[in-house]
Amino acid sequence: MVKTIMPIILRSGAACVIACLLIIDHAQAQQPEWIYIVTEHDTLWNLSEKYFPNVHYWKKFKKLNSISHPKRIKPGTRLRVPLAWLSEQAVPAKIVAARGDVELISAKSSMNRDSLVGIAVHLGDRLQTGPSASAAVEFADGTIITLHPQTTMLFDHLSAYSDTGMVDSRLRLSNGRVEIRAKPAAGPGSRFEIHTPSAVSAVRGTEYRAATQDNGITSWIEVLEGAVAATGGDTTTLVPAEFGTRVVLGEPPVPPRPLLRAPRLNPIPEKIRRSNWPLTWQSLKGATHYQIEVSTEADFSLIDWESRSENTRTPLPDLADGQYFMRVRGIDELGIAGLNQVLAVEIDARPQPPAPLKPVDGALLRGTVPTLHWTRSAEASHYRLQLATDEHFEEPVIDRSGLSTVTYEPPDIKPTTYHWRLASISTSGEQGPFGPSRSFQVKPAPAQPRITLDAGENRVRASWQTGAEGQSYQVQIADDPQFNHLLLDKLIGTNQIEVSQVKGRVRYLRVRIVEADGYLGPWGAVQKIDPLPDRGWVAVLLSGLVVLLLL
Repeated sequence: MVKTIMPIILRSGAACVIACLLIIDHAQAQQPEWIYIVTEHDTLWNLSEKYFPNVHYWKKFKKLNSISHPKRIKPGTRLRVPLAWLSEQAVPAKIVAARGDVELISAKSSMNRDSLVGIAVHLGDRLQTGPSASAAVEFADGTIITLHPQTTMLFDHLSAYSDTGMVDSRLRLSNGRVEIRAKPAAGPGSRFEIHTPSAVSAVRGTEYRAATQDNGITSWIEVLEGAVAATGGDTTTLVPAEFGTRVVLGEPPVPPRPLLRAPRLNPIPEKIRRSNWPLTWQSLKGATHYQIEVSTEADFSLIDWESRSENTRTPLPDLADGQYFMRVRGIDELGIAGLNQVLAVEIDARPQPPAPLKPVDGALLRGTVPTLHWTRSAEASHYRLQLATDEHFEEPVIDRSGLSTVTYEPPDIKPTTYHWRLASISTSGEQGPFGPSRSFQVKPAPAQPRITLDAGENRVRASWQTGAEGQSYQVQIADDPQFNHLLLDKLIGTNQIEVSQVKGRVRYLRVRIVEADGYLGPWGAVQKIDPLPDRGWVAVLLSGLVVLLLL
């Protein structure tokens, strides 16, 4: 009985061993591997010393790859290397650029923005940017991320597999927005992941944007090149190039949707010659608002300024002179940002021109030369003033440089419309752009009417010289020469008026010219209107004389 059973047990045991070996071989086969290509002078010993925790791995290495001559391996041979065998060591990232209020916080210290460029970022560090700040971080494989303003990033895992080029970087974005330019994966051990409370984005070489807000409840992923695996709510979705998705905490990513196309920017000058230039673009279908960014870097590794607008225009900030890159993208109703429209511009707006104060734009002046008055520019030591009769200043009437005061009274100028503008000149002699022009109009003052009175029977006719076309005349009659008690105040279109004489009552008359725009000229000389003669006593006297003669 025993003899019968033993072979069965032995056979069963052998089967178990074989099964276990098969399971082990299968598990080993399933382990991720890195492929190393042999170069001249490579041996199993120096390769084991370079890539493995110790040199004794050479025996397993030899067996795995069925190498018969460990000292003589043919160059070009492909060797299998399980990732689990490779030495893994911490490798810091590095801050390659920083602008504005940027802070690196580690367990040991906190560093301000003045000392950040070139500083290493280690596992467990936190980097955060202020409202108008940005930073660029480079990883061991050359991947670069840009932190936009008001962003906080934690560095949860920073390591590399020996000298293989495979880097494992895992980051945690707690709030804000980042842009990633990830290098292609060097092998199966390469990993680049960004975690938010609601989503995980994993890449193996691509360019994309990631953002989160509301304490990580909502996240966005927008892929510009390559593809990104987006995970949320235990569901992973592949987001291809020029697609984006939104992930809400506990929910799967929304189906990837095409990114909005880049908006069309309206033309701008080759050189922007004044501050706060309005950048405008065409309305984009599907966009609820727009993101605008400015950088001195062509790759936007640093953000100098950013803004959001619900309109198709935004004034640029007060930037220093220089070359800039600007980009605009639409954002849809889910908050997914679209493709960028990028342009390069040159700003040459300094020293900034002063602001004209007086006369106000479009002022009308009568019979007087205006005193031009402007603000004092902090960037100017002198000013240049131009006065012209054409708005393009092709032939200026006055072109004065070196003005050190903020006022100027032109010499006598003929009546017409004038345009004037100003530029600042720095202490080094550099002239900045002219500011916006203003205009004023000079007209001759209306003449003082010369009034003539012609007496008629019980009436007086007042007349004066005929005025210019469009002029009218204000006539006033009063009981007193100071015209405190007006009897008549009338606007007429002719250059004469008849006034009845009143018995026993002296009255006064004056006239002035009124321009078509309502401007009032000077009063003419006050004229006295005598009363009607009182003839009653003359008749009594004559009757008395007649009676006396008859006696």
